[in-house]
Amino acid sequence: MRRGVLLALLLLLPAPLLAQSGSARDTVTRAVRAYEDLDFDLAATLLRRALASALDDSTRVRALAYLGAAEHYRMQPDSAAAAFHQLALLAPGYQPDTLVFAPEVTTLYN
Repeated sequence: MRRGVLLALLLLLPAPLLAQSGSARDTVTRAVRAYEDLDFDLAATLLRRALASALDDSTRVRALAYLGAAEHYRMQPDSAAAAFHQLALLAPGYQPDTLVFAPEVTTLYN
């Protein structure tokens, strides 16, 4: 009996971590929607919140790319540069998608 209870408790431990990770990914998705709706202030806020959480590398890359672009449109050049710098360190070969980001954003990143 004790062994079964212990096993059940051990299986429940990773659940909060998965929930946090999923929640952060959901926040990035909401931020991308805000960006697409041209609500750059909300997008930046949500992206910063998500980046403060545990994210896998691909989601973190996506969040940093959108944060850099959002900060650019918020007229925050230092914040945009900082986001793009973090992105370049995380994924040195990354290139922003020219179908998603305007030439001024891709040029700024490069």
